[in-house]
Amino acid sequence: MATSESMRALVVTKSGTMVLSEVAIPVPPVGWARVRVRAAGICATDLAILDGQARVQFPVIPGHEWMGVVDQVGDSADSEWLGARVSGENEVSCLRCERCRSGHPRWCAQYQQIGFGRYGGSYAEYLIAPVYDLHRLGPVISDDQGALLEPMAVALGILGRADLRIGETLTIIGDGPIGLHTLLVAKAMGARRILLSGERSTRLDMAQHMGAYRVVNHQTGDLQSLVDQYHGRSDVVVEATGSELGLQQAIAAAKPEGRVIVAGFAHGASAVIAPDAIHLPDLQVIGAGNNPGWMGRAVALVEDELLSSERLITHRFAIEQFEAAFHQLREKPTDFVKSLLVF
Repeated sequence: MATSESMRALVVTKSGTMVLSEVAIPVPPVGWARVRVRAAGICATDLAILDGQARVQFPVIPGHEWMGVVDQVGDSADSEWLGARVSGENEVSCLRCERCRSGHPRWCAQYQQIGFGRYGGSYAEYLIAPVYDLHRLGPVISDDQGALLEPMAVALGILGRADLRIGETLTIIGDGPIGLHTLLVAKAMGARRILLSGERSTRLDMAQHMGAYRVVNHQTGDLQSLVDQYHGRSDVVVEATGSELGLQQAIAAAKPEGRVIVAGFAHGASAVIAPDAIHLPDLQVIGAGNNPGWMGRAVALVEDELLSSERLITHRFAIEQFEAAFHQLREKPTDFVKSLLVF
């Protein structure tokens, strides 16, 4: 058990090693708040950190999907946050340089992310975050849903980058949490005949219940035939697997002058693509890996009950069960979609 001066946290000490440790409870500096974590989403990106596939310096406390309650602030001027249920973005930047002031904080020379370096993440009983990153959560938003606001914001950013318009056709490649969140957001935005490709029957069934027009198992079905049948090629294609096959399928599925959104993290892998498949049909291939600023909109849409992704949560784990949680994340059993650490 942690002492009154320490907390329990999952620490990746080196590639391949995560341990449950007692570490000092962080103290928020001026302009920051301390959050007692209630729920944290378990993300495949954190598995990449554990496996040494992400650019981080060890030791690190991962976790970037979270909600909790503010229990301390670094400045009395921010005391209005005390006791607030919050979720938050993970951006730490100077706020003063040209890139920050032009709305691009992720390109700040001092940029860091909570859960990826010196600022510990949500796989702990407490974390600290800049007050400017926090968003209040009303009673409509449960703790579980609060922990999924970050991937909801990611999906909003993906479709914002895609400039998706009402009535356009959409194909989503990938049945993971980002693909399924993108489906939810696209339905709310008025996309037409949303097709989704994946490889797990539980997730594909869930996608159909969430409003996908048709789904296909890419291991046994033919995505291109489905796209040709129902779209005659898609206005927008979102690639959310990070795989070479997924990128090739996305380019082939897009209509002339269509938009291909590369949203999947490839963990440094390369892919072979045919440049003419982009050049000749005048495709737009758009990266969507750095899209801050969408959390407030995600909160508003969930509070107005226009979006909800709680149905994606299939498993919950206490922090002591982290080994089982990460084994599940690695193996992806048929009944698994999204899991949480709950405190």
